[in-house]
Formats: sequence, structure tokens, C-alpha cells
Amino acid sequence: MNDDKSTKSKKNFFLSYIEDKIDRLKKLVGVVDKKAPISFKLSEFMQEVDSALENLPKEYQKLYEFKPAEGVFFIDRETEIETLENAYENWTRNRFVTCAVIGEKGCGVSSTLNSFLAKIPKTDTIRAELNEKIHTKDKYFTFFNTLLKTEDIKSNKELIDFLNNIENPKIIIIENLHHMFLKIVGGFESMEMLFELISYTTEKVLWIGVFTPQTWNYLDKTISISNYFTSEILMEELPYETIKDIIFKRIDYESTKIEFIPNKETLEKKTFHNLDKEEQQIYL
Repeated sequence: MNDDKSTKSKKNFFLSYIEDKIDRLKKLVGVVDKKAPISFKLSEFMQEVDSALENLPKEYQKLYEFKPAEGVFFIDRETEIETLENAYENWTRNRFVTCAVIGEKGCGVSSTLNSFLAKIPKTDTIRAELNEKIHTKDKYFTFFNTLLKTEDIKSNKELIDFLNNIENPKIIIIENLHHMFLKIVGGFESMEMLFELISYTTEKVLWIGVFTPQTWNYLDKTISISNYFTSEILMEELPYETIKDIIFKRIDYESTKIEFIPNKETLEKKTFHNLDKEEQQIYL
């Protein structure tokens, strides 16, 4: 019993040490913590979008599928990718680096990560997307045994030893980290074990965790999550003109023509009726 308390005390001391180390590093390089604003109720919006997409022609439905954008459809997020590239460069110089990407689901996180990985030198990369709650030790070790293709690892020490002894350094990206905890007493066990794993393996692994703004803000208030990440990459809201360009790129790709329908208020305006058809479309 006393040994368990001693082990837990040592872990808490180490995590506190890491928090302090990262906090000092951020201040040294001029990084100022800023909270990610929740700009948009995207989950509710996406439900409305899904309903609207069902009424579109099949060729349009394919253009607006909810999946990472590629090729001509990807809008380059230069600021976010540059921050990731700088983090990668520092990591290759054996500096203590951990990354958190913060963005709403559907805002382009996966596409941005794809672009980042394409720009850096080829590096062994493992990617995972959590689709179920992993909040117990059993689920935590099942997840990592599957991810790392290990057999029957049952402790964080074994995971740490395994990663620190791999031949080639790796990038490990875990998306949907809001599934790594529950808002109950003891619900942060898996998340705290992940922090310990990350803290002990940064020489061999560049860890990139993906969080929603709501999750990030909640975890920062409850367990000070920002203390465990040296780089916080906030997915900025896209300007209106950029969003418009995205839509028209997809329309042009199918060589189709979009026609705007006037609402009742517009139809009652004489100025609208005095315009020819092309001018009406510009007006709308």
C-alpha cells in the first residue's frame, strides 16, 4: 500500500516537473498562452448541412462529402502548417516538443495534417482517430497495443520502454482526444497516463494530439492541459471570401452553373425586376 502511494507521489512530482519545464520554455521563446475561442456551433450546423446535402444532385453530394480535402480543394492553412513545421524542426534537434492542434470537427484539421506530413522529410507516422471512449486502464492498453502492434503490454512503463527503444523516431497523431476522458470522478485516468507516456518519450516520438476547442478549454480548467504541450496550434476561422472561393472551386470542378433563387422580399423590389437575368444573379 505504501509502495503504491510512493509510486503515485513520484509520478505526480514528475508531471509537475514537466509542467514547470514547459511553462518556462514557453516564456523563454515568447509563447503567450491564449485561449481558443469557440467561434461557431459547428456540430449543430453540420446536422443542417447533412440534411441539405441529401437534396443535392449526386455529383454535388460527392463534392461536399465530409472527408479531408485534397488537391485543388485544399485551402492551404499556411500559419498552422508553418507552426507544425517549426515544431518538427525543433523536435529533430532533440528539443522537448509536444503539439496540440485545436479545432472544431470539420474545420480542416485532417487536411492540414496531411499537408504538413507531405511537406516534411519522410518520417514514420502512426495516426489514430478515437471513435469510442477510452477512459479505463484496460481500454487504454488495448488501444495502444493495437496502435503500436505490441503484445499484451499492461503498464505505462512497458509502453515507455518500447517507444524509447524503437530504431526509427516516429510521429504519432491521435485525433478526437475528447474520447480519452469522462466528466466524472476518476474519469481522467487515461488522459493522465497519456501525459506521462508523452512526457517520457519525446526523444523518439513527436506527439500531436487533436482537440476540439470545448475539450481543450475544459481540460485546461480542470487539469491544466496546456502545461503538457509546447506548441498549441489553433485552427483559425476561415474568412468569408475564402469560404466562398472553396464553394466556387467545387462548382467549377464539375463544370456546372449555380443559379441563385430570390426570396420573397427581393421579388417585391422593382429594381430587381428591372435587371436582366445575368444582373439578377450578380445582385443575388
